[in-house]
Amino acid sequence: MTDVAILILAAGSSSRMGEPKQLLSLGKQNLINTVIENALKSSAKKVFCVLGAYAKEIENTGLPNGVKILYNSEWQNGLGTSIAVGVEQISSLEEEFSGLLLILGDQPKVDFKYINKLIALFKEDPSKIIASKYKSGNGVPVLFPLKYFGCLTQLSGDKGAKHFLKEINSDHIEVIDEIGLLDDLDTPEDYQKFLNHSVKL
Repeated sequence: MTDVAILILAAGSSSRMGEPKQLLSLGKQNLINTVIENALKSSAKKVFCVLGAYAKEIENTGLPNGVKILYNSEWQNGLGTSIAVGVEQISSLEEEFSGLLLILGDQPKVDFKYINKLIALFKEDPSKIIASKYKSGNGVPVLFPLKYFGCLTQLSGDKGAKHFLKEINSDHIEVIDEIGLLDDLDTPEDYQKFLNHSVKL
């Protein structure tokens, strides 16, 4: 079995943006819905999204059908808690998955084609971690096999997937980001740069 679930991490308070970046307008829809729809278009079996800060505001705007919302009441304690809570809740379900793909809720250019590339590599060798390559190391999106789920539930604070990958450096496959898909939107400048680029396309 190589059924993969996606866990979108969108529980943060967007302190550097100065407003809920999950709700930033990207054309006809907002940021979080763009990320969710990219995931839903992929070959993943199920899509989950962790919310925390602004959970009510985000849900009140309407979310795409097909996504399962999870909640992190400890979102103030960092990204690691969202991963831990999300993996723990997914692991408690009757439905089983052989792999879990972590995606940040602020990477709108990570489209279903890139997601499917990660999943395809995972299906070739379901024992390996499939990670995205950055100049500073490896990180999300990253696909973890079932054997790592227990370790992921132990993450805390701001120690997320990138920190975890450094500890197990010899046991993953890298996927090189060749066309800037991994850019995230952390600041107003990032957001404006994304909008300007989108207009030119």
